Amino acid sequence: MNYLKGEFEDNSASLARNLHMSAKSINQLAEGTQRPRLATVLKISAFMGESPLELITGSSPNDSNRQKWYLNVGNNAQQRHRKLDSDSILQVLKQSLESGENPPPPMVAVAERLGYDQSFLLRRFPAECHAISALYLQFRSQEAEKRVKELCCQVQDIARNLHKQGIYPSQYQIRKHVSVGTFKERSIRDAYHAVLKELGYQKQ
Repeated sequence: MNYLKGEFEDNSASLARNLHMSAKSINQLAEGTQRPRLATVLKISAFMGESPLELITGSSPNDSNRQKWYLNVGNNAQQRHRKLDSDSILQVLKQSLESGENPPPPMVAVAERLGYDQSFLLRRFPAECHAISALYLQFRSQEAEKRVKELCCQVQDIARNLHKQGIYPSQYQIRKHVSVGTFKERSIRDAYHAVLKELGYQKQ
């Protein structure tokens, strides 16, 4: 790290910009008060054109191996740090809002389509990302409400059928025909009591 600082005439700020690190981290690494993480070692290695082994041990592998490793890291770095096409990203985000896709995709799915991390897009395009998430949550809420209404009708239909068979439509009997936890929903319990009144088991 001291070698790197020398290359930049001890200008930690310039070195930090080139390595996408903070000047404080550069100084701490140079002084030995901070141990570099693997990601940092790889970043510095790619910048110097040396393998991590060279950087850590000071060994010198042959030039062909060094060049091969450097090219691989360089290609990966270009993929990770590709130029941000803000206009294209914004267009895709707006299309996700206006496409009418059913079900609407969650923000994590949109981020995967674009090939970016969700948190990165949220920082750059907060309004569009929040709108996509809100649209998805609205869909989830509507689907949950629809499901509860269907279960209410199902419970009432089961109760009526049991009544026709001369069987008291208790929750125990109805649970034999519905999924576990159905009666945890307040609205489903209300629908059950309503059908009991309809069938004359409870006072109006």
